[in-house]
Amino acid sequence: MADFRAYAKWPDYLPFGDEFYFAVGPEFPLDRLPAGVGIIVADVYAGAVVRPAPVTSMHASRRKAQTIRFARTAAARLGARLDPAVAQGQGR
Repeated sequence: MADFRAYAKWPDYLPFGDEFYFAVGPEFPLDRLPAGVGIIVADVYAGAVVRPAPVTSMHASRRKAQTIRFARTAAARLGARLDPAVAQGQGR
């Protein structure tokens, strides 16, 4: 609960996805979570959606930018695994 109260930036993430969920443990007081977001309750063995998140479409230009950023990051990580010299900035 203390982490949730201290972390006030979560609304800033809403424009960056189509759905937003809080994942909490079984002992978390669900009535403390804000309305209008999804809730997942999970323990070390499993999780369950107890409240689905409303779907709000991300802006097309933001979706494109995020997809490109994700692809570039994935390509760089794969390249670094395949050729460690690239990861160290030494090139070929």
